[in-house]
Amino acid sequence: MASRVLNLRWPGVCVVCGSALPVGTRAWWDGAARAVTCAACREATTEPSAVEAEQSELDRGQAGASAAREYERRKRNREARTRKAHPRIGGLLLALRGTPQHETAFHSGELGEQAVAASLEQRTATETCKTLGARKECRCRRRPQLSALGY
Repeated sequence: MASRVLNLRWPGVCVVCGSALPVGTRAWWDGAARAVTCAACREATTEPSAVEAEQSELDRGQAGASAAREYERRKRNREARTRKAHPRIGGLLLALRGTPQHETAFHSGELGEQAVAASLEQRTATETCKTLGARKECRCRRRPQLSALGY
């Protein structure tokens, strides 16, 4: 539960500085910790630092990342199945067999998304536009993997 600001209905003591807070004082209440923090201490502890400012920059994601993860997952599982089914010659079978089409489709999809992202970056370099790759893995097939936002 997040902290929230409220007017105290009971007297309290600030958990940071230990000052007494009378009834009616505006303070921060943390319900999970059952603790009160005075407004002055809260402001002092929540000033944005340089590190937080860097982290708050837009997460642009990486083009083709979800396809790359799926390709690696399928490849790893196929190799594990082959080695388990054929313990002695599994490595030889993997070396001699080609990669199945259902795996290479994800690899070529990854490369295609990267090419489209590079093209969009080049075309929108002078404009006020940002390209975003898929920032989360999603099981929805209709979700766009690459977006361009203008502002």
